[in-house]
Amino acid sequence: MTKKQLIVDYVAMKGGASYSEIIKYIYEHNHGKDTFDPVENRGYYSSAFSKMCRYSGKDGRYLLQGDGLKKMPNGRYYAVRTLAPAQLANISITEHMLDWIFENGPVSYTDMDNEYKRFSHSNSFSHHLPNLSNYYTNRPCSRFIIKDTTSGRRGLWQIESNYGWTEDEKYDFGMALCEAKKNNYE
Repeated sequence: MTKKQLIVDYVAMKGGASYSEIIKYIYEHNHGKDTFDPVENRGYYSSAFSKMCRYSGKDGRYLLQGDGLKKMPNGRYYAVRTLAPAQLANISITEHMLDWIFENGPVSYTDMDNEYKRFSHSNSFSHHLPNLSNYYTNRPCSRFIIKDTTSGRRGLWQIESNYGWTEDEKYDFGMALCEAKKNNYE
């Protein structure tokens, strides 16, 4: 298994990871557990993320290319994989749809419906929408979808993450959503 595969598996199992968590993981993989010093080892393996590798002068973002990692607006990285049909059978519809929206978003309801039909060979996506848009989720990946209401992208759905939110922050977010929905109907 390559180091890239190790890192991508680690991030996938955690449901997302920060840059610092990834660096700590690979450092301790290479040097032993509890050896990482956040000050002394800062920047370890950073060439795998940066546009220009300082040693070779080549594009060093190999962790961010192909089946690798993708950075979200919240600063966390998530695993991106191209799966063979045999592997698709082991993925839940929710996980697949969140990954697909993440890779292709923002997307319309019609796009999500078409992808759902392609993936599951079913004909009704609407019953999955409440689950995918549940911001109060306790999924390990902490991802959910939200409808974008900004002008120019109105009606498109995108990925959000409640990673690190307190219970009060989840409640406040829900109250703000309810208020926004109420204002849209008036």
